Amino acid sequence: MPQLVYIPIKAILFDFDGTLVDTKQYYFGMLAQYLQVDLIRVISKADELTFSKLTSQERNVKWKIVKALYQVSRALGFSHIKSLKAMLFVGKNQSKHFSSAQPTKDALTALKRLHSTGIKLAIVSDSPRKKIATFLDKHLKGTNFFPEDRILASGEFTHKEEGFIHFLRKFNLTNTPRSCAMIGDLGGDIIAGKTVGITTFAFAAGYSASDILLANKPDAIYETLLEMERSVHLFLAEEI
Repeated sequence: MPQLVYIPIKAILFDFDGTLVDTKQYYFGMLAQYLQVDLIRVISKADELTFSKLTSQERNVKWKIVKALYQVSRALGFSHIKSLKAMLFVGKNQSKHFSSAQPTKDALTALKRLHSTGIKLAIVSDSPRKKIATFLDKHLKGTNFFPEDRILASGEFTHKEEGFIHFLRKFNLTNTPRSCAMIGDLGGDIIAGKTVGITTFAFAAGYSASDILLANKPDAIYETLLEMERSVHLFLAEEI
């Protein structure tokens, strides 16, 4: 009779935008600021127009965000010119003010607890290393949760599968890949994790709708990183 066995999760690979940092609130907060519109209305319209339609194969949302800034502005009744100016405003200022972007809910508490148990933490992200460093310096300075050699940023790998394999080797988990987990907010993140055979956690509070994440059959889906931290120590493997 098949039995379930526990997986000893020894490492977790984090996506950045939408998973560790709430860039969704950040980018559309800047749009709301420029248009002088309530942020809740802006986020609601963004979800309605764009992010609920992200396909399972989506690997990079940067262009989707750019288009959504314009589409949301137009849907809220602003002119073509005003919408273009709003999009350019966000593009011009997003890097300069990125230190004001906030962690996702309970992320810092979750990271502290995971680190204290000895689980290795790493980041695999399409964001620039400078952007990641800005966030870590603001919110995790002195913690050493993510040393430089545990970060792979834009331009340092060709696709997430390559990034995941890099850390499987670094953490000596190539023979037990299910002991390494990833967590990301896009269907493409889940697909990449499943391709290399690691445990896949979906983050439902980011850019993709829950139904899209579930369609890719992750091992688990969480609303917050703290929820993940509380269950990761008891995570079940497939039947044997």
